[in-house]
Amino acid sequence: MRAAILLLPFALAGCDAKTATADAAPAEVVRPKIIDAGADDDSRDLYALQVDTSGIRGGRTYADFDDLRDTESAESFKGFGCLDSCNGHEAGYAWAKKAEVGDPSDCRGNSWSFTEGCVAEAMEYDDGYRDRDDRDLGL
Repeated sequence: MRAAILLLPFALAGCDAKTATADAAPAEVVRPKIIDAGADDDSRDLYALQVDTSGIRGGRTYADFDDLRDTESAESFKGFGCLDSCNGHEAGYAWAKKAEVGDPSDCRGNSWSFTEGCVAEAMEYDDGYRDRDDRDLGL
């Protein structure tokens, strides 16, 4: 017993917080599931969805687009608030459906609204609508 107590400091000497975290396996990234937000819920954005929000699209950064949309949106598309109209979201959604985009990180476009529409479709596709015929029939 006494020998075990004396050896304990030597066994722990090479163990520190940096070593323990550096050697630890990286935490699994869990992509949040998007639930189909109702027409009155326009709180969805790209930040929580692991989609690239860098750069400028449609003359705005995503932060600027999101701030403006959060204060001025009157309509929403699949939970994403729309500016003026939801045409950009609808176009992105239709394009992603036709292209069978299943990964939101593959969504890019010239506008943030197009990207959000694409992401909405990609998340639906990823959530189990793998059989396009069934989805097209509303099954």
